[in-house]
Amino acid sequence: MPNYYTVLTQQGAALIAAAQVAGTSVNLTEIAVGDGGGVYTNPDNTATALTNETWRGALNQIQVDANNPSWVIIEALVPQSVGGWMVREVGLFDDLGNLIAIGQYPETYKPVLSAGAGKDLYIRMIMEVSSAAAVTLQIDPSIVLAPRSYVDAQDALLDAKHIKWLGVQTASYVAAAQDGVPFDNTAGANSLTLPPNPIYGQEVWFHDVAGVFKTNALTVIRNGNLLMGLAEDSIVSTNNIKAGAKFYGATIGWRFFV
Repeated sequence: MPNYYTVLTQQGAALIAAAQVAGTSVNLTEIAVGDGGGVYTNPDNTATALTNETWRGALNQIQVDANNPSWVIIEALVPQSVGGWMVREVGLFDDLGNLIAIGQYPETYKPVLSAGAGKDLYIRMIMEVSSAAAVTLQIDPSIVLAPRSYVDAQDALLDAKHIKWLGVQTASYVAAAQDGVPFDNTAGANSLTLPPNPIYGQEVWFHDVAGVFKTNALTVIRNGNLLMGLAEDSIVSTNNIKAGAKFYGATIGWRFFV
């Protein structure tokens, strides 16, 4: 039986090391799966591509493991509309098309809906890095996919965490931990200021209830902590987005998730 594991490629390790030195980050954008050419293949750190790529798509989420701060967990959804092949290998790519990490995946058949059966396939990839702040998720929330069961589970998780959803805000707002803030930016752009002294694991959520962030964006103000690995505020300009920011300590700071 093969051992299932992930390795950083040589170019991935070099890019992450350079990002740490420069104080920047590697933007992770896509994940790919392949069938290994019909057999299992051991992850090769010299690889620049999968052995036989069958599908590539956007990432859904990136997070740091709560018990292992050097582990970065990446997730993506292979939708029902594609398939007809086995999954045996998985690869992670940055915004320039570089293969950052490659892994072996338990052999899984991905059916295609047109053949009479279909399923969403969640891919989870764990990558070990020396500094999680050196990698970020660059994502277009308009193409993030999630099955209904996942959405229901996330809603239940929010309830369990006691997220306090406020009334609709039409002006800039200074958030407290565990606030959920719906914005109506119809009259103009607003800002959401994150809490000044958060503790590990605290979250703040926001929602474009009017569907106008593309026209009147929301600026998320970091308030002294890093945001997505940078000492910069962030502008959110995707209509209808519902997302959150979670605090992972002073070294990593706030990370967006959807």
